[in-house]
Amino acid sequence: MAPLTVWVLAGCLLGVTSAQSTEDNVFWYREAEGELEEALNNEPNRNQAKNIIVFIGDGMGIPTITAARIYKGQQQGKNGEEGHLYFEKFPHVALSKTYNPDRQVPDSAGTATAYWCGYKGNYETLGVDARVSAGQCTASRVKRNSRPCLMEWAQEAGKDTGIVTTTRITHATPAALYAKSAHRNWECDEKLGERGRDCVDIARQLVENAPGKLAKVIFGGGRQNMIANLNNTRFAPENPSACKRQDGRDLTQDWLSEKRSAGLSAKFVATTEELRSVNLSQTDHIMGLFGNSHTPYEDLRDKTLGGTPSLVEMTETAIKLLSKNEKGFFLAVEGGRIDHAHHDTKARRSLSETLQFEEAVKRAHQLTSDQDTLIVVTADHSHVMTIQGYPVRGKDILGASEKSRDDGMPYTTLFYSNGPNWNVSWNGSHVVRGDLNGVDTTAWEYTQPSGLKFKEETHGGEDVAIYATGPWSHLFHGVHEQSYIPHVISHAARIGPRADCKALKSDQACAFSSAGLSTRLQAAPLALLLLLVSWLVRPH
Repeated sequence: MAPLTVWVLAGCLLGVTSAQSTEDNVFWYREAEGELEEALNNEPNRNQAKNIIVFIGDGMGIPTITAARIYKGQQQGKNGEEGHLYFEKFPHVALSKTYNPDRQVPDSAGTATAYWCGYKGNYETLGVDARVSAGQCTASRVKRNSRPCLMEWAQEAGKDTGIVTTTRITHATPAALYAKSAHRNWECDEKLGERGRDCVDIARQLVENAPGKLAKVIFGGGRQNMIANLNNTRFAPENPSACKRQDGRDLTQDWLSEKRSAGLSAKFVATTEELRSVNLSQTDHIMGLFGNSHTPYEDLRDKTLGGTPSLVEMTETAIKLLSKNEKGFFLAVEGGRIDHAHHDTKARRSLSETLQFEEAVKRAHQLTSDQDTLIVVTADHSHVMTIQGYPVRGKDILGASEKSRDDGMPYTTLFYSNGPNWNVSWNGSHVVRGDLNGVDTTAWEYTQPSGLKFKEETHGGEDVAIYATGPWSHLFHGVHEQSYIPHVISHAARIGPRADCKALKSDQACAFSSAGLSTRLQAAPLALLLLLVSWLVRPH
């Protein structure tokens, strides 16, 4: 018998092929045993969190995480499915329900209110509760319709605070940290219109009001919302799609002047070189605005000194400056352009942004300690991208999966249920799809096919993941309302509603304190009784 025949027969007898030989039942048992051992050794960390870092992957739903994991592995020459993103190894994972009080599928403003403030807000509103609908300026100014949020909680506890984003600094996700606005679009005075004429635009709230003006680090884009007459500055030309200030003010200079008049060292920077030139040890406040609108996508970013720093570099710089405070810090980091690429159904770009976001999480984790730093990674909402078909193991995640059994033409593994590339036509009797033969579906500018024709792809309404490590991260443990997230942080760091909590070494609950909620609830029956007595004794 020829040697080749012997080996083929042996392989058949053992039930093994060359592709499967390294993943037999022994392999999976060993893999599971290792993971189980790690889980059994995972003890809850009940230390008080000195530092808090919250990462928001805007639009980073679970399909995005799965696809990014595969894309990452394939960039390394592997199949991809077996890998993981850095934060997927965090010890505690949960799910978050993302709906707005008035929408089944949310936007980024109402969701930001939930995970920054601890209560849900309506579609397109920022920092205000469900008693305020989009555009209701007067209602947004009523004090009882909002509460302090995470950034303010941290500042009241003496911690330094910072914001890092790849979007405009006045965009929905960062804005909910510091602004109370009836509409997310009121980023500068031009957008206020008649409905918002009695309200303050979001950019002004950042530099004029606490907690925004007290932030030690402000990194993102959005120069045009902050600086009037931008074409007369070194930042020309203006971005035609972004808000333009009409009041003639340069809020960056107002911010600098206010800090310097208070005897503080403050810096405004606009390039990588300017950022790197800052002596962090001698700087109290730093504002870096690296785009007239949003900062560039990672694949389009100018990586020279005159260009834009990466999300990783902005995150690292922020941590180094904020770490000077012995009482700790709170840092919010947003990978905001994951979402924008999804809206354009440019899957490769969205996955690339997700991997840059992952690197920022990794660097933050390396610069801090699980013993005193709580890191939470989550998303505001998902998108309608799906991973479809039955592609073989290791198939290019950006490529065509296989051919349709019905029309015989290839289709992509990644597909959007709605979006701009509705590549179909009607031949008189049935719908005909566009032929992908010869099309480079891995190109940066390629738009994935979609099931419905929409000018811009929409969000998805499914739950999103929460990954956490550090003190009290075990409190992320099931399916939570999105508004639960800051309450865990409050408990872990003893700030905000649980600032005076005495139960830090156990999992027992403790009453709300600084928010005053329990006091008001206890006083309510007495108030009702007094009201009843006054009604009974008054003349009728």
